[in-house]
Order: sequence, then structure tokens, then C-alpha cells
Amino acid sequence: SRMTITDLWDQKISAFLLSPSQFLATTTSESFLAELLHELRNDKANDHLKVTKILLVSVLLDHPTILCPSSSVGEETALELLSVFSHTPQKSIILKCNVMLAITNVIICTSCLANHTKMAEDWLDLLFQMIQDTNDYRCGLSQQPIRATACDCLREMETCSPGLLSQKLEALYLLKQQETTVLHQSYCMLYTLGLKNAIRILTTQKDVTDLEFKSILGGNEGFAWKSNQLGLTLLPINMMVQVPRLPPGLDCKELKSIMSSLLDESYLQTPISQSALLRELVEVVAMVPGLSPTLFKSQLLRLFGTADVSLMHATLFMKDTFTDSLFTAEDENFLLKRLVGTAQHPLLRIPEKLFYMECILSGEESLPVLVTPRLAAFLHPTVFNDSATMLCRLNLLCLVHLEADEGEADKGIRYLFEHIMALLKIIDNDGSREVVVTSFRALFIFLMHFNGMENLSEKVIDKLCDMYSRHSRLAPNLIGLANRIQEHLDDPVWSVKLLIGLQKCIMEMPPLQLTIHNLSWHLKVLKRVAQEGQITQRNTIYLLLNVLINSNLCERGNWQVGNAVLAVCRNLLEHPSIDQVFIELADLLQYISVHYDDTDIKDHARFYYTLLTNLSWEKLAGVLVKGLDGGRAKERSHSAIMAENEGIASNLTVNLRYNLTHAKDTDPLFDKVFTICLHFELKDSNYAKVNDIHVPCVFRDRKPPEVKVKLKPFQPYPTTLCVSAVFTTQDGRSWHSQLPDVSVSFPEIFLPLPLPPNTSCECKEQVFDRIWEVAASGNPDKSAISLFCFKTGDESLADLIKAHFQGYLITDQQSKILWKVLFFLPPMCHVLLKITQAEDAIQVSIATDNWELLPFVNSYLQNITDHCSTTVTDD
Repeated sequence: SRMTITDLWDQKISAFLLSPSQFLATTTSESFLAELLHELRNDKANDHLKVTKILLVSVLLDHPTILCPSSSVGEETALELLSVFSHTPQKSIILKCNVMLAITNVIICTSCLANHTKMAEDWLDLLFQMIQDTNDYRCGLSQQPIRATACDCLREMETCSPGLLSQKLEALYLLKQQETTVLHQSYCMLYTLGLKNAIRILTTQKDVTDLEFKSILGGNEGFAWKSNQLGLTLLPINMMVQVPRLPPGLDCKELKSIMSSLLDESYLQTPISQSALLRELVEVVAMVPGLSPTLFKSQLLRLFGTADVSLMHATLFMKDTFTDSLFTAEDENFLLKRLVGTAQHPLLRIPEKLFYMECILSGEESLPVLVTPRLAAFLHPTVFNDSATMLCRLNLLCLVHLEADEGEADKGIRYLFEHIMALLKIIDNDGSREVVVTSFRALFIFLMHFNGMENLSEKVIDKLCDMYSRHSRLAPNLIGLANRIQEHLDDPVWSVKLLIGLQKCIMEMPPLQLTIHNLSWHLKVLKRVAQEGQITQRNTIYLLLNVLINSNLCERGNWQVGNAVLAVCRNLLEHPSIDQVFIELADLLQYISVHYDDTDIKDHARFYYTLLTNLSWEKLAGVLVKGLDGGRAKERSHSAIMAENEGIASNLTVNLRYNLTHAKDTDPLFDKVFTICLHFELKDSNYAKVNDIHVPCVFRDRKPPEVKVKLKPFQPYPTTLCVSAVFTTQDGRSWHSQLPDVSVSFPEIFLPLPLPPNTSCECKEQVFDRIWEVAASGNPDKSAISLFCFKTGDESLADLIKAHFQGYLITDQQSKILWKVLFFLPPMCHVLLKITQAEDAIQVSIATDNWELLPFVNSYLQNITDHCSTTVTDD
């Protein structure tokens, strides 16, 4: 039934969109595209079929280059879609619009537009005919979406091929003027883009005359295909000084009139379209010296009053481009007041408020002048703000009060300090994890600006230490705060003071607070304290020794606690003042090595004791230093189990060897290249990521080096690797080059049966027979049996087997009646062959535990027997 076909297509399309590479592993893009186009040509009228066709078209919208890998295939596909478009009923508006978008997408993505194919030219002509039906006089109001889509398609083609419409500006302007429906906006956007790109093309020419300039505005000819060769890029969003400009002195009266008309009509458009239009016009003014930025002056008041984010983006773009050429000091002050007001507006959502806050912060160089404490008073953070808003407001207010006058600054800083102390009080009253994280971030922002105010800094440290005495779970937050402050400030004094305060706090704690749970946090803090060379460590050692002697920790032998104590000891071994605490540390390590009831902890303590008592501090620090990644060098394993596992891992990897050679005709500069890094990208998801390969050098006059590419399959299908190289030439310059793709064929994935080297032939045959039985009688959804026949030519069967199956033979080499061949395809697939010679042909019985491999097996056998006269396959 049709319903069943619809469901089938739904499943196919869902599978393709989920993973195109995985879907195409079981079929080809050509066959899937042919099926898709055949179904689109189905003329039967059915609501379900219409929905299915829209889904089919969506495949070409999302993945045109996968289904149309070449320009010729793209052109044929576009022609088929044009036929579908022509035969689709007028009432199927949504389907017709989607087909139009698909045709445009295919033409652009498969380079039909860039190559100026006949299909691209015909499609452009058809689109232009569609948009000439202004105000729906010819086709009626119902076809209005078709015209809107035609405008969108033309705009997309102009974007991808700048200048394509540069000779049709007068026609586009007249169409825009005639259009009085809601599509006036689409015509306006299309014309503005064409105008900007046409002027951009003019900037690449030398000695532009008034006649050439006016001819662009009055063009009404064909499409400008030659402009595609210029390879124009989009104008930079900032750094507008790089924008190419026309020569001064050109007559811009007509262009100025057009610009004024576009700006006057802009308020009729949606905010997003207005924003896009304004950005295009800003770039036009930036390229034409005869146009003044004051053209936008009449729009500023309206834009200042907007609450739309996209329009505010356009306003800031104008400000960034024209600065004081357009914005006076009063304008900037008014805009800033507007931003402050919208940043706290109760009707706006939090993300919008944060955007306006960022807009205020983006002009940070003018903050001390324009954003006064009085103006920012409404943006003071409170404990009732959400986390993001509170942190953003705090950062802004810190910047404001940092540069304010002394009287106002003191008052503002005092308010911010009280805010920070209020946050810490909430933590002290068992605040949630989110509150803790937000409060420490706020504290970090405050300290980054005001850490030099010793009075406030010391009060913060006292409060943090007081909190830690009651909430040891704050240890990670306090350590993180100390680390980040130390990273961002040149002077680490504040972090050192905090760590000294925490060390003192732990020393003074009553014994009842040193429970197992609390002790684990204290040890983390002491480990961090031990990293600071400016802090004396004798009290830390006394505390650890006292705890171990006067408690049952040693008898309990808790490994986690013991390891935490040793982590502190390790940092103490690297401390520059180790000579001052040598005896105390030796006593601590010796006590642990004797009394701690855990063998691993004892051994580590004994090792540290040996290092302490036999090496100087310099050598000790050298022994204990960690690698760049913080880990250890690879250790040799003496475990038979580990060795066996490593062998199994190697059996899951396909190793391919290639020679890295120079191309025949290259610049002598590249005869000697150094430090080559080969990078691989997979075109599908059937393999694990391939690691980069590093080659020291490649010289043209030397033997090419061999590189080994390791592939770890998830599914054993043929694949293609995209390869690129980064290397250095003799002159010291670095280069990036795209190398030819590496195709991995099906037989390159074959591995021998993973059995121990000395396995007997009888054992191998037993394994073969067992796998064959499982494949023959196993799950029909996975296993399969097949038959392949061929006739031998001049080459004997034995020679054929020796040439292609030598490393995979299971039977004895002397056998002349039946040959058994087993291919292992990682990670867990097998292909088994039984080759027998009948009276009139050679029969190859095939068994596999993955039926999806059969097409590849058949192609492989076909290739190695292609010299034979006849081949027959029976599934």
C-alpha cells in the first residue's frame, strides 16, 4: 500500500539524515539519488505522498554534495528537479518552494553556477521571470510564496557569486518600486545586495569614471558571469579601514538618492531585515568616499529607541565603522543611557539584558568618562540577581568605581565589598552548590580589581578562613581561587596570605574536628600549601605526625588517607626549605613506613625516606619532577595477561604502509622539507580517528620514508582518508598542503585469523568449520551463505590461490581438491571461502557472519578473476 511506501521512505530518510556515511555504506549515492528522483516524479495525488516528497527534497537541501559528487551529476539532478517543479500542481505551494530551494542549492554546491552551465543560466532566467510578476497581477495572490522563494534563491546565488546581478540593477530597482505587497522587503534586500556587490567590483578597477559608475546603477542587461572570476570575499565585519574604496570625486547624487529611498522605506521591514539592510548600506557608504555617514543620522533616533537585539547589533556596527563621523558625544551618551535602561528593563529576558550589559562593556576604553557611578547606580548587583546577571553587573561596577573620583569610588567600593561579604554569609549558612560557585566567581572579579586595597583583602581572607573552619568542603573552591588569582596577578602575595591563613586555621582546629571526612579536605589544602616556597612547613609536618600518632589512622590503614598524606610529603620533598625540616620530615616518613597498615603506603613512604636521606635537594627535585602532561613514562609490563591483551589489541588494527614521495614537477624550494606532520580526516564514521603521523624529513634525492597508518575499524567497509600535511622548508617557512586522498580498498582490511603462531592446521580447520556452522545456521538477519562461480583461463587455480589467498589459507598447502580460506575483518567479522574445482567451473562457497559484506566480497572475487571468461553469483 501507499502508506507502507511512505513509512519506508520515512525510515530511509531518517537513517540517511542521521548518518549519511553509515547509510551509504550499504548502498551507493547514485542508486539512492535515482530512487529519490523516481519517487519525486510520482504524479499520484496523495496528501501522504506530498509530505514524503517534501522530506525527499530536504535530503538534497541538507546534503547536496554527498548525492551529487560532481558538477555533471549536479546539473542532471537540477534538470530532473526542474522537471518535477514544472509538473507539480500550482496548489502544492510548499512543495514547489522546497523544490526551488533544492535546485538552487544543487546548482551552487556542485559548482554549476561557478562553471556557468546551461542549467544554471536557464534557472536564473526562470527565477528572474518569476519575480517580474510584481503585485501578483499574472499568477494571483496564492502564488506569492513562489515569488518570495525566487527572491531568496536569487539572493543566495548573488551571495555565492558576487556581482552576478550587477548588470540588472535598474531592472531590480524598478521592480522594487513597483512592488507594494509584503514582498517589497524581499525585493529591497535583493536589490541592496546586488548594489553592494556591484560597487565592490568597481573598487577592484583602476580609474573609475563617472560614466562607468552611472552605468552600474542604470544596468539592465544580462547576468554578469565574468564577475565570478574575481573571487570576491565578504567585507570584514570590523577593521573597516581594510575596505577597498572608490576614487574620490565621483558624482554620487543618484546613489545618494537611492540610499535615502532605501533608508526611508526600511522602517516597513521586519527588524531582522532592517538589520541586514543597514549592514549592507553601511558597507556601501564605507566604499564610496562621496557618501557621508550622516546619511544614517535620521535613523539613529529610531534605532536608539529599539528593544530589538538585531537592530542594536546594526547600530553598534555603525558606531564601530564610522565612530565620531556619525556619532557625536551627545549621541554616545544617549546611546549609553539607553543601554543602561534596557539592561535592567523588567520586560526583557535575561539573555537580552546580558547582551545590553556586554554592549556597555564593549566600550571599555570610554567607561571612566561616560559611565559614571551615578549612571551605573541602577545596575548595582544584588543577591537576588541570577548568577550571570550578578557577575556581569559586578564586573561593570568594579570597572566604574576603579576610575571614579575618590569620594564616589570609596562609597561604591564599600557597597561592592558589602555585597561580596553578603554572598559569603549565604555560603556560611549552607548555600547551594550554585551559590558557592557564583560567590567565588564574584570574589575573584572583586579581587582582580581591588586586591591592592590591603584592608579589604585581609578582611576577605579572615572571612574565608573563618568559613573554612566550619565548612571544610570549601577546600576545592579556596584552592581554585588561590590558583586563579596567582595566575592572573603578577604579585602572588594575596594567594600566599590566604594559604598561610588556611594553614593556621587547620593547625588551631580542635582534635574533635579532625574526622576522617574533614581530614581529607585538610590534606588537600596542606598539599597546596606545601607548593609555596614562601610558607614554612614545620607546622604542617608536626600536625601530620601528631594526627598519625594520636589516632587510629595507621591501624585502620585507609589507602585514600594514606595516599593524601604522602601527596603532602611529596610536595614537601620539593620544598626549597627542606633542610630546615629535614629531621621532622624524616621522622614522619619513617613512622608511616613502619606503622601504617597498608603495604603500598608503607613502600611509598620508605621510598620517599630513601630519597630524602640519600639525595641532595636539586637531585631530589629532578627525580620527582613530572612530565609535561603530568604523567609518568610508559612502564614495561611483566604481566602475561597484559601482554596477551596488547596482542589482542593489535589484531583489531589494520596497518597500511605507504611511501612518502615528492610529486614529479614541484618547485625546487620543496626538494628538502622538514618536520612533516600528516593529518588524516575520515569521510565516514566506520573507523576510529586516525592519529597524526610525524616524519622528520623528506629529501627528493634520498629513499622515501615509509609511514604506517593504523586504522581501527568499527565497521569493516572500504573508506577514503583525506590527507593534509604541515611542513617546513629550508628557509624556515611553514606550509600547509592537501595531499591526494588515500583509498582503503576492501582487501586491504583483511587480516589472518587471530590465533597463536604455533597453532596446528587441524586446530585452524576446527575453528574454520565451527565458524562456518555458526554462519550457516545462525541469525538470518546477520549471517549469509552465497556461491560464486568462474572459469579459469590460462592461469591454474593453484597459482590464483597462491597469488591472492596465501596468507589466509586454512587447509594444508598440499591439498588440491578443497581449499579453505578465512579472512578476519576487525573488529569481529569473518568471511570464509570454500574453493572447489568442478567439471566445468570453479565454485567458491561463501559464508559470513555479516551479510552486508557480501557485495564487497563479490566485487573482490570479480576483480581477481576478471581474466576468466564467465562468472556467476548465486545468493
